[in-house]
Amino acid sequence: MNLNVNCKCLDKELAGWSKINTKQLSLRFKYKETTHMVTSFHALISRILNIPAGQVERTIGLLGEGATIPFISRYRKEVTGGLDEVQIGNIKDQLDKLTELKKRKESILSSIEEQGKLAPELKKRIEDSWYSTEIEDLYLPYKPKRITKAEIARKKGLEPLARIVMMQNERKAVRIIRSRRKELR
Repeated sequence: MNLNVNCKCLDKELAGWSKINTKQLSLRFKYKETTHMVTSFHALISRILNIPAGQVERTIGLLGEGATIPFISRYRKEVTGGLDEVQIGNIKDQLDKLTELKKRKESILSSIEEQGKLAPELKKRIEDSWYSTEIEDLYLPYKPKRITKAEIARKKGLEPLARIVMMQNERKAVRIIRSRRKELR
C-alpha cells in the first residue's frame, strides 16, 4: 500500500469543495483514526449486543470510512451480514460510548499518575473495567478537590486576619443586640 500522497493534487481537489465537505472529510479522517485505535472494541460490543464479532468488526470499519447508518443498512448488507438500522445504530452507540470511556480512563490514569499515587493494582483495575460507575468510584479518592477562595486565602496565610475581622463583627453584633434589648423593654 503506497502511503505517499501528492499534497498539491489533494489541495487542488479540496479547493473546489465547500467548507461543509471539508469538515465532513476531516471528521471522516478523525473517525477513521479512532476506529483503528478501537478495533479491539469489536469483541466487547459483540458480547454486549449478541452479534457475531465479524459483523461488528466490519460494521465498525464501514462507520470509520464515513458511511452513514441508513447507507450501511441499505447498500452494504453483504458486508454487515444483513444487520438492520437498529442493530447498526446500537453498534455505533456502543462504539461511541466505549471510545469516550477509553478517553476518560486515560485522563483518570494521567491525573492519578501526576499526583504520584498510581499503584500497579489500581492501574490494572481501571484498565480492565468497562463500567463508567466503577471507574469513577475508583477515581473518587484521588479526584482533586475544587479549590475555594477561602482555601486560597488560607494558603496565603490570611486565616488569622479573617478570624480577627470576624471577631470584630461578632463584638459589634453583641453590642447592637444589647442596646436594642434595652430599647424593647
